[in-house]
Amino acid sequence: MNELENVFFSIIRSAIGTDKTVESVQLTEKQWIDLFEISKKQGLSAVVFEEIIAHDNNMPFAVKMEWAFHVNHIKERHEKQLAVTQQLAEFLGEKDIKMLLLKGNGLALYYPHPELRECGDIDIYCFGDYDKVNQLIVNEGVEIDEEDSKHAHFFFKDVAVENHRMFNYELNRANKIVSRELMAHFDENPVTDSRIPNVFFANLNINALYVMMHTLNHLPWSGIPVRNLVDWTLFLKENHERLDWNYLGNIWKESGLLNAVVILSEICKNLLGCKWFGLNVENMIKTDDYQYVMYYIMNPWVQSSATKNKFKKVQRKIDQYYRHKKMHFIVYQEPFPDSLLGTLFRYAFRIKKKEDY
Repeated sequence: MNELENVFFSIIRSAIGTDKTVESVQLTEKQWIDLFEISKKQGLSAVVFEEIIAHDNNMPFAVKMEWAFHVNHIKERHEKQLAVTQQLAEFLGEKDIKMLLLKGNGLALYYPHPELRECGDIDIYCFGDYDKVNQLIVNEGVEIDEEDSKHAHFFFKDVAVENHRMFNYELNRANKIVSRELMAHFDENPVTDSRIPNVFFANLNINALYVMMHTLNHLPWSGIPVRNLVDWTLFLKENHERLDWNYLGNIWKESGLLNAVVILSEICKNLLGCKWFGLNVENMIKTDDYQYVMYYIMNPWVQSSATKNKFKKVQRKIDQYYRHKKMHFIVYQEPFPDSLLGTLFRYAFRIKKKEDY
Protein backbone atom coordinates (compact mmCIF):
# COMPACT_ATOMS: atom_id res chain seq x y z
CA MET A 1 0.00 0.00 0.00
CA ASN A 2 1.44 3.35 -1.01
CA GLU A 3 0.71 6.74 0.54
CA LEU A 4 -2.05 7.66 -1.90
CA GLU A 5 -3.82 4.32 -1.47
CA ASN A 6 -3.76 4.89 2.30
CA VAL A 7 -5.41 8.28 1.72
CA PHE A 8 -7.99 6.63 -0.53
CA PHE A 9 -8.99 4.09 2.13
CA SER A 10 -9.05 6.67 4.93
CA ILE A 11 -11.52 8.72 2.85
CA ILE A 12 -13.67 5.63 2.18
CA ARG A 13 -13.75 4.71 5.88
CA SER A 14 -14.81 8.24 6.71
CA ALA A 15 -17.50 8.20 4.00
CA ILE A 16 -19.08 4.94 5.19
CA GLY A 17 -18.83 5.83 8.87
CA THR A 18 -16.37 3.23 10.11
CA ASP A 19 -13.64 5.80 10.92
CA LYS A 20 -14.30 9.54 11.09
CA THR A 21 -10.71 10.78 11.40
CA VAL A 22 -10.46 12.66 8.08
CA GLU A 23 -10.41 16.41 8.68
CA SER A 24 -8.38 17.70 5.76
CA VAL A 25 -7.07 16.34 2.45
CA GLN A 26 -3.96 18.11 1.13
CA LEU A 27 -2.27 16.62 -1.94
CA THR A 28 -0.12 17.67 -4.85
CA GLU A 29 -1.79 18.28 -8.21
CA LYS A 30 -0.48 14.97 -9.55
CA GLN A 31 -1.74 13.15 -6.47
CA TRP A 32 -5.20 14.65 -6.99
CA ILE A 33 -5.23 13.43 -10.59
CA ASP A 34 -4.02 9.98 -9.50
CA LEU A 35 -6.61 9.82 -6.68
CA PHE A 36 -9.36 10.58 -9.19
CA GLU A 37 -8.12 7.72 -11.40
CA ILE A 38 -7.88 5.28 -8.48
CA SER A 39 -11.39 6.20 -7.37
CA LYS A 40 -12.81 5.64 -10.86
CA LYS A 41 -10.97 2.34 -11.27
CA GLN A 42 -12.34 1.13 -7.93
CA GLY A 43 -15.93 2.18 -8.68
CA LEU A 44 -16.05 4.70 -5.82
CA SER A 45 -15.39 8.06 -7.45
CA ALA A 46 -18.67 9.62 -6.28
CA VAL A 47 -18.27 8.36 -2.71
CA VAL A 48 -14.71 9.68 -2.50
CA PHE A 49 -15.50 13.06 -4.05
CA GLU A 50 -18.47 13.83 -1.83
CA GLU A 51 -16.45 12.98 1.26
CA ILE A 52 -13.49 15.13 0.17
CA ILE A 53 -15.55 18.25 -0.51
CA ALA A 54 -17.15 17.90 2.93
CA HIS A 55 -13.71 18.62 4.42
CA ASP A 56 -10.92 21.11 3.97
CA ASN A 57 -8.97 20.31 0.78
CA ASN A 58 -6.71 21.87 -1.83
CA MET A 59 -8.11 20.09 -4.89
CA PRO A 60 -7.21 22.04 -8.06
CA PHE A 61 -10.17 23.73 -9.74
CA ALA A 62 -9.76 21.83 -13.02
CA VAL A 63 -9.72 18.46 -11.25
CA LYS A 64 -12.70 19.49 -9.12
CA MET A 65 -14.76 20.44 -12.16
CA GLU A 66 -13.97 17.25 -14.06
CA TRP A 67 -14.61 15.10 -10.98
CA ALA A 68 -17.86 16.92 -10.17
CA PHE A 69 -19.12 16.41 -13.73
CA HIS A 70 -18.31 12.69 -13.45
CA VAL A 71 -20.14 12.44 -10.11
CA ASN A 72 -23.17 14.26 -11.48
CA HIS A 73 -23.40 11.67 -14.26
CA ILE A 74 -23.36 8.87 -11.65
CA LYS A 75 -26.16 10.55 -9.69
CA GLU A 76 -28.28 11.07 -12.80
CA ARG A 77 -27.76 7.45 -13.85
CA HIS A 78 -28.78 6.29 -10.37
CA GLU A 79 -31.98 8.32 -10.44
CA LYS A 80 -32.90 7.04 -13.90
CA GLN A 81 -32.22 3.43 -12.91
CA LEU A 82 -34.24 3.83 -9.75
CA ALA A 83 -37.22 5.22 -11.68
CA VAL A 84 -37.01 2.51 -14.35
CA THR A 85 -36.70 -0.21 -11.69
CA GLN A 86 -39.98 0.96 -10.16
CA GLN A 87 -41.64 1.22 -13.58
CA LEU A 88 -40.53 -2.28 -14.55
CA ALA A 89 -41.78 -3.68 -11.23
CA GLU A 90 -45.15 -1.97 -11.78
CA PHE A 91 -45.33 -3.25 -15.38
CA LEU A 92 -44.67 -6.82 -14.28
CA GLY A 93 -46.88 -6.48 -11.22
CA GLU A 94 -49.83 -5.70 -13.47
CA LYS A 95 -49.26 -9.16 -14.95
CA ASP A 96 -49.10 -10.75 -11.47
CA ILE A 97 -45.32 -11.20 -11.68
CA LYS A 98 -43.18 -10.46 -8.63
CA MET A 99 -39.75 -8.96 -9.22
CA LEU A 100 -36.71 -9.70 -7.05
CA LEU A 101 -33.98 -7.06 -7.35
CA LEU A 102 -30.39 -8.31 -7.23
CA LYS A 103 -27.15 -6.42 -6.46
CA GLY A 104 -26.84 -2.84 -7.75
CA ASN A 105 -29.53 -0.50 -6.52
CA GLY A 106 -30.47 -2.94 -3.79
CA LEU A 107 -26.97 -2.79 -2.29
CA ALA A 108 -26.95 0.98 -2.77
CA LEU A 109 -29.64 1.21 -0.09
CA TYR A 110 -26.99 0.33 2.51
CA TYR A 111 -24.87 3.36 1.58
CA PRO A 112 -25.21 6.60 3.59
CA HIS A 113 -26.00 8.25 0.23
CA PRO A 114 -27.39 5.57 -2.15
CA GLU A 115 -27.15 7.85 -5.19
CA LEU A 116 -23.34 7.74 -4.93
CA ARG A 117 -23.11 3.97 -5.43
CA GLU A 118 -22.26 3.26 -9.09
CA CYS A 119 -24.51 0.64 -10.69
CA GLY A 120 -24.43 -1.25 -13.97
CA ASP A 121 -27.43 -3.18 -15.29
CA ILE A 122 -30.65 -3.74 -13.41
CA ASP A 123 -30.52 -7.40 -12.36
CA ILE A 124 -33.85 -9.11 -11.65
CA TYR A 125 -35.19 -12.56 -10.85
CA CYS A 126 -38.91 -13.09 -11.29
CA PHE A 127 -39.76 -16.09 -9.12
CA GLY A 128 -39.74 -18.65 -11.94
CA ASP A 129 -41.47 -16.44 -14.53
CA TYR A 130 -38.33 -16.05 -16.68
CA ASP A 131 -39.96 -17.04 -19.98
CA LYS A 132 -43.14 -15.11 -19.25
CA VAL A 133 -41.17 -11.92 -18.58
CA ASN A 134 -39.17 -12.31 -21.78
CA GLN A 135 -42.35 -12.79 -23.81
CA LEU A 136 -43.94 -9.70 -22.26
CA ILE A 137 -40.88 -7.66 -23.17
CA VAL A 138 -40.95 -8.97 -26.75
CA ASN A 139 -44.65 -8.10 -26.93
CA GLU A 140 -43.69 -4.51 -26.11
CA GLY A 141 -41.56 -4.43 -29.25
CA VAL A 142 -38.27 -4.66 -27.37
CA GLU A 143 -35.45 -6.76 -28.77
CA ILE A 144 -34.18 -9.34 -26.31
CA ASP A 145 -30.96 -11.34 -26.21
CA GLU A 146 -31.35 -14.80 -24.65
CA GLU A 147 -27.93 -16.08 -25.67
CA ASP A 148 -26.49 -16.29 -22.19
CA SER A 149 -27.47 -19.37 -20.21
CA LYS A 150 -27.76 -17.40 -16.96
CA HIS A 151 -29.88 -14.44 -18.01
CA ALA A 152 -31.61 -12.63 -20.85
CA HIS A 153 -30.57 -9.09 -21.70
CA PHE A 154 -32.83 -6.27 -22.90
CA PHE A 155 -33.37 -2.52 -22.59
CA PHE A 156 -36.43 -1.22 -20.75
CA LYS A 157 -36.95 2.50 -21.25
CA ASP A 158 -33.32 2.77 -22.44
CA VAL A 159 -31.89 1.12 -19.30
CA ALA A 160 -30.11 -2.25 -19.52
CA VAL A 161 -31.83 -5.11 -17.67
CA GLU A 162 -30.70 -8.66 -17.01
CA ASN A 163 -33.57 -11.06 -16.39
CA HIS A 164 -32.02 -14.00 -14.55
CA ARG A 165 -32.99 -17.55 -15.32
CA MET A 166 -30.64 -18.67 -12.54
CA PHE A 167 -28.55 -16.90 -9.92
CA ASN A 168 -25.16 -18.35 -10.92
CA TYR A 169 -23.53 -20.32 -13.67
CA GLU A 170 -23.33 -23.87 -12.36
CA LEU A 171 -20.02 -24.88 -13.90
CA ASN A 172 -18.26 -26.06 -10.76
CA ARG A 173 -18.94 -27.64 -7.40
CA ALA A 174 -18.91 -24.35 -5.45
CA ASN A 175 -21.49 -22.71 -7.69
CA LYS A 176 -23.72 -25.78 -7.72
CA ILE A 177 -23.80 -25.96 -3.92
CA VAL A 178 -24.52 -22.24 -3.44
CA SER A 179 -27.06 -22.24 -6.28
CA ARG A 180 -28.84 -25.15 -4.59
CA GLU A 181 -29.31 -23.00 -1.50
CA LEU A 182 -30.30 -19.91 -3.46
CA MET A 183 -32.96 -21.73 -5.47
CA ALA A 184 -34.27 -23.58 -2.40
CA HIS A 185 -34.69 -20.53 -0.18
CA PHE A 186 -34.74 -17.32 -2.25
CA ASP A 187 -38.52 -16.96 -1.92
CA GLU A 188 -38.63 -17.48 1.87
CA ASN A 189 -39.54 -14.26 3.69
CA PRO A 190 -38.59 -11.84 0.90
CA VAL A 191 -37.79 -8.31 2.06
CA THR A 192 -39.26 -5.01 0.85
CA ASP A 193 -38.06 -1.42 1.17
CA SER A 194 -40.29 1.65 0.88
CA ARG A 195 -37.56 3.47 -1.05
CA ILE A 196 -38.15 1.15 -4.03
CA PRO A 197 -41.87 0.29 -4.04
CA ASN A 198 -43.23 -2.94 -5.57
CA VAL A 199 -39.79 -4.56 -5.51
CA PHE A 200 -38.71 -7.58 -3.47
CA PHE A 201 -35.28 -8.48 -2.09
CA ALA A 202 -34.04 -11.89 -1.01
CA ASN A 203 -33.98 -12.65 2.70
CA LEU A 204 -30.73 -11.71 4.43
CA ASN A 205 -29.04 -15.13 4.49
CA ILE A 206 -29.73 -15.74 0.82
CA ASN A 207 -28.63 -12.21 -0.03
CA ALA A 208 -25.36 -12.78 1.84
CA LEU A 209 -24.72 -15.99 -0.11
CA TYR A 210 -25.60 -14.36 -3.42
CA VAL A 211 -23.60 -11.16 -2.94
CA MET A 212 -20.50 -13.07 -1.90
CA MET A 213 -20.87 -15.73 -4.62
CA HIS A 214 -21.23 -13.07 -7.30
CA THR A 215 -18.13 -11.28 -6.00
CA LEU A 216 -16.06 -14.46 -5.86
CA ASN A 217 -17.10 -15.51 -9.36
CA HIS A 218 -15.72 -12.26 -10.74
CA LEU A 219 -12.50 -12.33 -8.74
CA PRO A 220 -10.58 -14.95 -10.79
CA TRP A 221 -11.84 -13.89 -14.22
CA SER A 222 -12.22 -10.12 -14.38
CA GLY A 223 -11.26 -9.02 -10.88
CA ILE A 224 -13.31 -6.95 -8.46
CA PRO A 225 -13.18 -3.27 -7.53
CA VAL A 226 -13.03 -2.05 -3.94
CA ARG A 227 -16.71 -1.11 -4.37
CA ASN A 228 -17.57 -4.81 -3.95
CA LEU A 229 -15.77 -4.79 -0.60
CA VAL A 230 -17.62 -1.64 0.48
CA ASP A 231 -20.89 -3.38 -0.48
CA TRP A 232 -19.99 -6.33 1.75
CA THR A 233 -18.86 -4.11 4.63
CA LEU A 234 -22.05 -2.05 4.62
CA PHE A 235 -24.23 -5.14 4.23
CA LEU A 236 -22.59 -6.68 7.31
CA LYS A 237 -22.72 -3.42 9.24
CA GLU A 238 -26.49 -3.30 8.81
CA ASN A 239 -27.36 -6.98 9.09
CA HIS A 240 -24.68 -8.94 10.99
CA GLU A 241 -26.81 -9.52 14.09
CA ARG A 242 -29.67 -10.96 12.02
CA LEU A 243 -27.59 -13.34 9.88
CA ASP A 244 -27.47 -17.08 10.62
CA TRP A 245 -23.70 -17.42 10.77
CA ASN A 246 -23.76 -21.17 11.43
CA TYR A 247 -25.78 -21.70 8.26
CA LEU A 248 -23.57 -19.39 6.17
CA GLY A 249 -20.38 -20.92 7.52
CA ASN A 250 -21.57 -24.44 6.76
CA ILE A 251 -22.49 -23.57 3.17
CA TRP A 252 -19.20 -21.78 2.51
CA LYS A 253 -17.29 -24.68 4.06
CA GLU A 254 -19.20 -27.31 2.05
CA SER A 255 -18.66 -25.37 -1.19
CA GLY A 256 -14.95 -24.81 -0.54
CA LEU A 257 -15.41 -21.03 -0.62
CA LEU A 258 -14.76 -20.33 3.06
CA ASN A 259 -11.08 -19.52 2.51
CA ALA A 260 -11.88 -16.85 -0.08
CA VAL A 261 -14.80 -15.44 1.95
CA VAL A 262 -12.51 -15.07 4.96
CA ILE A 263 -9.78 -13.37 2.93
CA LEU A 264 -12.16 -10.78 1.48
CA SER A 265 -13.75 -10.18 4.86
CA GLU A 266 -10.32 -9.75 6.47
CA ILE A 267 -9.44 -7.17 3.81
CA CYS A 268 -12.69 -5.40 4.67
CA LYS A 269 -11.68 -5.45 8.33
CA ASN A 270 -8.15 -4.13 7.79
CA LEU A 271 -8.85 -1.50 5.13
CA LEU A 272 -12.52 -0.57 5.56
CA GLY A 273 -13.00 -0.94 9.31
CA CYS A 274 -15.44 -3.86 9.05
CA LYS A 275 -15.96 -5.40 12.51
CA TRP A 276 -18.99 -7.56 11.80
CA PHE A 277 -17.85 -10.85 10.27
CA GLY A 278 -19.45 -13.45 12.52
CA LEU A 279 -17.31 -16.55 12.03
CA ASN A 280 -14.37 -17.65 14.15
CA VAL A 281 -11.58 -18.01 11.59
CA GLU A 282 -8.52 -17.35 13.72
CA ASN A 283 -5.25 -18.45 12.06
CA MET A 284 -7.12 -19.58 8.94
CA ILE A 285 -5.73 -17.06 6.44
CA LYS A 286 -2.53 -17.77 4.54
CA THR A 287 -0.45 -14.59 4.33
CA ASP A 288 0.59 -15.25 0.73
CA ASP A 289 -3.04 -15.73 -0.38
CA TYR A 290 -4.14 -12.55 1.40
CA GLN A 291 -1.37 -10.49 -0.21
CA TYR A 292 -2.04 -12.00 -3.63
CA VAL A 293 -5.75 -11.12 -3.50
CA MET A 294 -5.03 -7.65 -2.13
CA TYR A 295 -2.51 -6.92 -4.87
CA TYR A 296 -4.92 -7.83 -7.67
CA ILE A 297 -7.74 -5.80 -6.19
CA MET A 298 -5.53 -2.71 -6.14
CA ASN A 299 -3.85 -3.57 -9.46
CA PRO A 300 -6.52 -5.14 -11.65
CA TRP A 301 -5.31 -6.92 -14.72
CA VAL A 302 -6.00 -5.52 -18.18
CA GLN A 303 -8.72 -7.54 -19.83
CA SER A 304 -8.64 -8.53 -23.47
CA SER A 305 -10.60 -6.19 -25.72
CA ALA A 306 -14.21 -7.02 -26.55
CA THR A 307 -14.75 -9.08 -29.68
CA LYS A 308 -17.60 -10.44 -31.77
CA ASN A 309 -15.57 -13.54 -32.61
CA LYS A 310 -16.60 -16.42 -30.36
CA PHE A 311 -13.28 -18.24 -30.77
CA LYS A 312 -11.39 -15.14 -29.68
CA LYS A 313 -13.59 -15.19 -26.59
CA VAL A 314 -12.34 -18.70 -25.90
CA GLN A 315 -8.78 -17.48 -26.36
CA ARG A 316 -9.46 -14.67 -23.91
CA LYS A 317 -10.81 -17.10 -21.30
CA ILE A 318 -7.77 -19.32 -21.66
CA ASP A 319 -5.50 -16.29 -21.31
CA GLN A 320 -7.36 -15.09 -18.22
CA TYR A 321 -7.19 -18.52 -16.64
CA TYR A 322 -3.49 -19.16 -17.18
CA ARG A 323 -2.48 -15.70 -16.02
CA HIS A 324 -4.53 -16.03 -12.85
CA LYS A 325 -4.89 -19.74 -12.13
CA LYS A 326 -3.56 -19.17 -8.61
CA MET A 327 -6.56 -16.91 -7.98
CA HIS A 328 -8.88 -19.66 -9.22
CA PHE A 329 -7.40 -22.06 -6.71
CA ILE A 330 -7.63 -19.52 -3.86
CA VAL A 331 -11.34 -19.02 -4.60
CA TYR A 332 -12.52 -22.50 -5.57
CA GLN A 333 -9.91 -24.78 -3.94
CA GLU A 334 -9.85 -26.95 -7.06
CA PRO A 335 -6.81 -28.11 -9.09
CA PHE A 336 -8.58 -27.31 -12.36
CA PRO A 337 -10.98 -24.68 -11.09
CA ASP A 338 -14.10 -23.05 -12.42
CA SER A 339 -14.67 -25.97 -14.80
CA LEU A 340 -12.59 -24.34 -17.51
CA LEU A 341 -13.65 -26.95 -20.07
CA GLY A 342 -17.30 -26.20 -19.34
CA THR A 343 -16.69 -22.50 -19.73
CA LEU A 344 -14.87 -23.01 -23.03
CA PHE A 345 -17.62 -25.30 -24.28
CA ARG A 346 -20.24 -22.68 -23.44
CA TYR A 347 -18.37 -19.99 -25.34
CA ALA A 348 -17.16 -22.06 -28.27
CA PHE A 349 -20.02 -24.37 -29.16
CA ARG A 350 -23.30 -22.78 -28.12
CA ILE A 351 -25.84 -22.03 -30.83
CA LYS A 352 -26.05 -18.28 -31.16
CA LYS A 353 -29.36 -16.44 -31.36
CA LYS A 354 -27.94 -12.94 -31.59
CA GLU A 355 -24.67 -11.42 -32.79
CA ASP A 356 -21.97 -11.65 -30.15
CA TYR A 357 -21.17 -8.49 -28.30
